Amino acid sequence: KISYGYNLSNYYTTHIKTYWEETTNGHGVTEGGSSGSPLFDKNSGLVIGTLTGGSSSCQNLNESDVYGRVWYHWDRNGS
Repeated sequence: KISYGYNLSNYYTTHIKTYWEETTNGHGVTEGGSSGSPLFDKNSGLVIGTLTGGSSSCQNLNESDVYGRVWYHWDRNGS
């Protein structure tokens, strides 16, 4: 499940805040060392974000993660 929050602040134009849902075989989370891992668009399969921070873990199942938007990295950070 992804929370986009478009009108909340400028922060959400540069990042995507995610909350992981429970599945039949466990619960989605990230752990230390996952920074830079991709977030895929479920329709196109394209990478839309890279993990830049967050609090989810095996001990914090209901915490969020934050992915930097790929288009913003590409367009705004220069060469």
